[in-house]
Amino acid sequence: MYLSSRGKAIVPLFLKIGRKPPSRITWNENLKLWHTRSEREIYVPSDEDVKKILAYEWPDPAITRRNQLIIRYAFLALRREEIAALNVGDVSENWISIRDSKMNVSRKIPMPKEVWALTREYIKYYRVASDDYALFTTSKGRINVKTIGAIFWEIGKALNIPLHTHACRHWRAVDLYKKGVDLEAIRKYLGHAKLSTTQIYLKSLLDSITLSQIYEKDDLFGGYDVPDSKKHNMKGGE
Repeated sequence: MYLSSRGKAIVPLFLKIGRKPPSRITWNENLKLWHTRSEREIYVPSDEDVKKILAYEWPDPAITRRNQLIIRYAFLALRREEIAALNVGDVSENWISIRDSKMNVSRKIPMPKEVWALTREYIKYYRVASDDYALFTTSKGRINVKTIGAIFWEIGKALNIPLHTHACRHWRAVDLYKKGVDLEAIRKYLGHAKLSTTQIYLKSLLDSITLSQIYEKDDLFGGYDVPDSKKHNMKGGE
């Protein structure tokens, strides 16, 4: 048996045609069903990676200013389609108004001081006026998601890291969590419809973080000799 996204039992295609299951699909003997696992490991930039990403430059100073600002908006947890949809009027000293696929404002997040200063400088000196409304533009008009994706691909290739815009969202979620921000506030910040999505989003990222906090803050019975954090986590049975 295999469960669809709606929880309905279905027969996997590989069984119908008599083939072996793909490596990402395994049989759960306890639950008596097939289940899938993600083949892509979630990459969260390290502090050192973040510094290098933010400092990356292009030959053209104007392109550098635009792209470095796009990167900062990505680290504020905007999806690449949300970055592309930003209008000049959506940003202010206090707020970033984020639009959905229908160009309606779906949520607002606070504007950091440094990002606002860079945004004003970009609009005044570097923004190409090829679109009346778009914040981020090219010579042909509003920037598109493909171009934004290419920015991160180029940086990732240069720094030899698996960088993409969603990695920046992962980083921001963990960053807020480590700072003690409530899960409900993180949910609203990320634009998740359900809190359960935010919990799933963070779960696989926080095992090592949670354990490091135990090592750092717990001194019961003399504290701990800290092992290599990369080889230990708090998952049962591992």
